[in-house]
Parts: sequence; structure tokens; C-alpha cells
Amino acid sequence: MSEETPYWKKLPLWPDVDVFDKTVDGLIPSSRIESWRDFDRVVDHYIENDNVESYAFRGQHHYKWFLEPTLDRFQMGAIDKKFADRHLQAFRLAIRGRVPDNSILEFTDDGEEAEDVELWAVGQHHELATPLLDWTRSPFVALFFAFVGTDDPQWGQEGNKMPVASSRAVYIINSEFISDLDFDSKWPRIIEPSKDDHGRLVNQAGLFTIAPYGETLESSLLRALADSDIDVNEPSEVAKYLRKVHIPNDADVRQRCLQWLRKMNIHNASLFPDLIGAAKHCNELTREWMSRQQVEEVSGSATHKVKAQITITKSASGIAAVAAEAIFNAQGEQGTLTASEARSLAQEFENFVDEVAGVDWFIRESQLARLRTWLRRQLLKTKYPDEQAKDAAHAAVAAAAEEVRKAGEDD
Repeated sequence: MSEETPYWKKLPLWPDVDVFDKTVDGLIPSSRIESWRDFDRVVDHYIENDNVESYAFRGQHHYKWFLEPTLDRFQMGAIDKKFADRHLQAFRLAIRGRVPDNSILEFTDDGEEAEDVELWAVGQHHELATPLLDWTRSPFVALFFAFVGTDDPQWGQEGNKMPVASSRAVYIINSEFISDLDFDSKWPRIIEPSKDDHGRLVNQAGLFTIAPYGETLESSLLRALADSDIDVNEPSEVAKYLRKVHIPNDADVRQRCLQWLRKMNIHNASLFPDLIGAAKHCNELTREWMSRQQVEEVSGSATHKVKAQITITKSASGIAAVAAEAIFNAQGEQGTLTASEARSLAQEFENFVDEVAGVDWFIRESQLARLRTWLRRQLLKTKYPDEQAKDAAHAAVAAAAEEVRKAGEDD
């Protein structure tokens, strides 16, 4: 059983919005893009018209899923405070002797309605049902979380309440507006824990939201907007603070999107810098490989088989290649760095990008500056001319960033 006309096709094209069907999107203004490749237009909108750092993004697998924390699913409706307190206390007692920092187990008595959010955050990363919702400051990380993971085979089957996931969704929220509420009503809240034992928050540019007990994030934010004299009945106004983007989905689309994001160093292994992330990354590569093998068996094309295998194992070697060329050429005729030394240094640069640059580094000026500084220092350790080191670092980082952009466009 599937939809005759996919829901996403009924929505206005980005950047227009509408509250089209409250049973699907609630009261959140929604729009669509015609392909995940058009997601750049969404990002460009916030770069050109707003400060993209003022927003947070959340990707979800099914377009009908609401902004619902996992603890909500234990109850009908919004979370009850008494129920949540009991759940958190059970977790606090269960993890005694299992955490390196016991201070997280201490009770707080500061008169706040909010419980120990640090403990909730630890639980969130260990699959505890919590009142927190994960968000990221990176729109492309949100796109990854929207498309990673296969569709549930039960969706669309008779008796299943979920139709086929003809689209996946990315939510966008004005985190700066919510942060300003802390001086007033305190709800909803942005949570940025100080503890990040596994490095996930840093790599994912992550943060959380929490709504007051008895309310959803959507309802509490709409109430805060109304209290700020914003017309909550006008979708174009509400969309400045919370909106939803539907993105077409099917198995091939999902795979192509993830391949493109992988070239941007956005994948499970980079977002989850632990054994779980490595395992998830390998699982995804194997799913992709098996999918390609099935295609090959049907086509019987040896050329296609070779191409598929190359695609799966291809690294970001293009970054090292263009960086090496920029480094070698920028030294001028007086330079003494050999082509081989330039290639070796460029490979170290690529490794550094993979290890520490995080995600969407090629559009984040703070990360680009960090990479330029690191590369300039490495150049100065060689026989590279002092006066050319800065220019070479700029040229190499710019070339690497452009290579990643081109890789996405070529796909």
C-alpha cells in the first residue's frame, strides 16, 4: 500500500511555506525541495539572509514523525514530570560505578524546574529514553541523519500506521531565539552539555532542546512566539523560528545522498568517533556494496563491477592531490621542496582533515582558518620559504575545499 500522490509533492516549493496538513506536520510551516541536491539552496538561504550559526537542524527518517523525544513514546502525549523524575532516578542509581565522573550522579537543589541535564545527556548517548531532542548546527549533518538507515519494510504494509517514507525531513529551529528565552520564561531550552566523553557532540556540532513537562517542543515554542507578539497564525512568520523541509526519498536516492556526504567527511565513523561509529560505518558500506552487487548480477557488466568496487573504496585522495599541487607551485622558482615532499605533506594534511576538522569544514570559516594555520606551521618546519608559507596554506586549503564542492556537484 502506498500513496497515490506523495505527500511532499503537495507542499509549496522552498522557500515558500504552508501549514498544509496538521496531522502530518502539526502547526509547523513546511515546504519541499525536489531533490536532496537542492539542499544547498536551503543552506545558502541561511548564509545569505541570516546568520547560519543562529540555527540548528534535525534530520528524521520519516516525514510523518513529529518532534518527539524518545521518552514521549512511553506515554500518550507530552512527558509527565513525575514520570520523568522517576526514570532519571532509576538511571542515576543504575550507572553507579559505571561512569568515570561520579559528580554527574549528584543531586541538584537549585530551585530549577529542569532536572540534571548533564545526566540526561549522558543517557541520550547511551540509548536511554530522555526528554531531549538531538540537533546539530551543521545542516549537512542533519541531512545525513535524515538519510542514513534503510526504510522500515513494514512502512506502507496493510495494518501499519506509517505509509511508505516517500520523503524524509529536516527541521530547522532558531536556536538563538530560544537561547534568548532563558532570561524570561526559560522554556523551551537549548542544552549544550559540558561533558562529551565520546566526542560525539563536538564532531556532530551537536546540541539538545528540552520542552517543559506537559508540553511538546512545538507547542512551547509557539507559546513563546505568541508571548513575543509574533503572529503564530502566519506560516511565513513562524517559519523564521521553526520550519520543516521535506526531501524526496527512495533507496537509490538515499544511497547517492550518503555517498555525496561521505566525500564531505560526513559519515558514521566521523560523527561517532568510537567503536560504535566504526561499526555503523562499516555496516553502511556493506549495505551499499551488497546493493551494487545486486545491480551487477542483473546487468552482468564486468565494467560496472569494477566501477562499483572503486567507488566504495575511494578515499578523499583528491584533497591530497590538489593540496600537493598548490603547495608545490606556491613556493616559486626559489623553493626547494620536491614534488614528492609536497605530496607527503599534502597527505598529512588530508589525514589531519579526516581526524580533527569535523564535518562541513569546507564551508566553515573557523575550520578553514584552523586548517590554514596548521598547514602553514607544517610548511615552516620544512625548507619552505617563510614569505610563501602563508600564501601556500591559503591556496592549498582553498583548493581542497573546492575539490570537495566539485565532487558533490559532479555526482
